[in-house]
Amino acid sequence: MKRTSIAKLLRDIVPAMTTAACVACLLAGCPSNRELETGGFKAPAGADTGPGDAGAETDSGAAADAATDHRTHVFIPAAGRAAELEVRLVSGFVDQGVLTLKMATGGLRDVFGLYFRLAYDPAVLKFESLAPSNRFPQGSLVKAFERNGVLIAAISNKGNQPSVSFEPDDEIAVLKFRVVGGGPTELKFVQERSGAGDKYLQPAAGAWVGGMLEYR
Repeated sequence: MKRTSIAKLLRDIVPAMTTAACVACLLAGCPSNRELETGGFKAPAGADTGPGDAGAETDSGAAADAATDHRTHVFIPAAGRAAELEVRLVSGFVDQGVLTLKMATGGLRDVFGLYFRLAYDPAVLKFESLAPSNRFPQGSLVKAFERNGVLIAAISNKGNQPSVSFEPDDEIAVLKFRVVGGGPTELKFVQERSGAGDKYLQPAAGAWVGGMLEYR
């Protein structure tokens, strides 16, 4: 069967949009304002999952508790090394209230774009930024936003830009989150809504592996 490129497919479907924007939209799933279909973090009772800043308001008792709490957050990646078709969070650290996470691969080949959903407790973390590896061409499209404790993100090459290949342990992207509350949280990829592929929509990634942000 003849393969159809992402660019041609999207031009045929949505001619008014730019190809790169369509690619990212397709990869990320183009969610509407309705609730996520799957993979969302079920926040504890009373947690703010609306559009406002998490943790923006606290009562005086909570503030006092925070002032005497000397625990800190420590990121613990999943055990093992990334397999060839895996993407995983391999390291992370907290500095001045910001959690920085490195995403790496065991050696993906011929990647035109990737997309993922990463779930976490919105009472603990608030998404700040996504920076792709410099292996992606300059000007690659990056789309990322947060909804109800789920980061929805996509990185895509544009037009005739070549596909990207990674060596084992190569960095794919760096994620940053603002720590907005105490307590631990798991950072878990939604497997069925995460992947990578070439411009013909052929898959190039297998499992996506997260980690644990401990509070101790």
